[in-house]
Amino acid sequence: ERGPIVAVIDTSGSMHGLPEQVAKAVALEALRTAHAEKRRCLLFAHGGPGEVAEHELDLSLEGIGRLLAFLGVSFGGGTD
Repeated sequence: ERGPIVAVIDTSGSMHGLPEQVAKAVALEALRTAHAEKRRCLLFAHGGPGEVAEHELDLSLEGIGRLLAFLGVSFGGGTD
């Protein structure tokens, strides 16, 4: 049995623009792949001090809500 797909995304201010778009595309692809392979998909987003968020993504209503919340946030803060 294969384990979960784990995506770790830098959400610091340096990710603004194209890097942010690429990171969000990676999160979408991780979810798509996990669904196709019947695996869990974990997303960790980190930014500045104390800024760490963990999301378990899936194609349930709640999972899509978590994904949309992540995709709708603009990255900010500084990496420490």
